[in-house]
Amino acid sequence: MFKTNYLLSALILVFIQGLVLASDYKIIIPEEVIKQLNISDQLKAMLASGDLVGNGGGIGEQNFRYVYQKLPTYIQKCTGSNLCPIGKKYQTLLREMIPLINNNLKNKDAIIFLSEKRYPGFFHDQNDPEERVAKTAYLKGSPIFINLDFVYRDVMKSHMPLHEMAGILVHELGHQLGELSHSMLDDLSAQFRSVITDSLIEDNTTVFDNLVEIDIYNSVDDSQRSLIELKINNRLMNIQKKVDSKLVCEKGRVFGYRITNTHWERPYDNQSGQLVVNYKGWIDYLCMDEKGLLWSYNKDITFIMNFMVLNFDSFSLYRYQELWVEIQ
Repeated sequence: MFKTNYLLSALILVFIQGLVLASDYKIIIPEEVIKQLNISDQLKAMLASGDLVGNGGGIGEQNFRYVYQKLPTYIQKCTGSNLCPIGKKYQTLLREMIPLINNNLKNKDAIIFLSEKRYPGFFHDQNDPEERVAKTAYLKGSPIFINLDFVYRDVMKSHMPLHEMAGILVHELGHQLGELSHSMLDDLSAQFRSVITDSLIEDNTTVFDNLVEIDIYNSVDDSQRSLIELKINNRLMNIQKKVDSKLVCEKGRVFGYRITNTHWERPYDNQSGQLVVNYKGWIDYLCMDEKGLLWSYNKDITFIMNFMVLNFDSFSLYRYQELWVEIQ
C-alpha cells in the first residue's frame, strides 16, 4: 500500500511540475520601457495590452536566471584580482553592472523569454537585419528579453552553455547603462566569456532518473575561494561550507583555493543499500599566518553523493539523500 501511494504521489508531482514548467505567462511591462524598445508599433501595442505571452520554465531558462543571479560574483572574482585579463575601462563598466543587477533582480520579470518565431520582428532592429539573441531598453531596470529560439541548440534540448549566457547578459546590461555601441559590448562580452570559460567548470551526469550538476567557478588567482554549487534535478544546493570546513591550515587560516582536474567516477552500491556517486578533483589552497606568510597545500577532493534506492515491483527509483566532502 505504501509503495502504491508513494508511486502515485511521485507521478502526480512530476505531472504538476511538467504543467508548471510548460505554462505560458502574460507579460506586463512599464510604459516607459515599451517606448524605449526598438520594436514595431504593432509589437509595442501588443506589449502594452498584455497580448505577448512568454514561456520560461525549462532548464535552459532557469539556468539563464541562475547566471543572472551569479553575475555579480563572477564579475567581482575577476575585477577584484590584479590578474584579471579584462581591460581597465571594461572592468569599470562591469563594476557598474553589479548594483544594477542587484536592483534588477528585485523585479519579477528581470528576464523575459520570447520566441522570434512566435512574434516575428521582436528580435530584429531596424538597422540590423540579423536576428538577435537578446534585447533590452536603454533604461536602467528594464527587463532583458531572451530569444527562446536560441536557448536550446538541438532536438535533444541541450541548452546554451553558462559562459555564453553570461556574455549575453553583460552585453544587454551595458545597454542599460547607456552604452549604444554593439561592437564595443560585443568585445566586452567576448573578453568576459573567455574569463568564464577559463574559470568555470560545468560537469553533469545522470544517475538513473536524476540529473546531477556541479558548477565550480575559480578565481583568476588563488587569493579567493572557488564558488561551488550542486544541482540535483535543477534544485540548487550550496555546498561551499562543506568544503570550507574540511580545509585545515596549521598556525594560520585559509586564504583561497582552486579546484581543478575534476571527473566523475563509476557509481557503486554501498553496504547500506545506497547508490554512491563520487566526483573527484584536485584542490590547491593557500594558507596565511598572522605575519602574512603564505604557504600552499595540494590535495585530492572528493564529493560523495548518496542516493536512496526505492524498489518497486517492476522498477526502482533513486532519490538524492546526502553529500559528504573528503579532502586528503
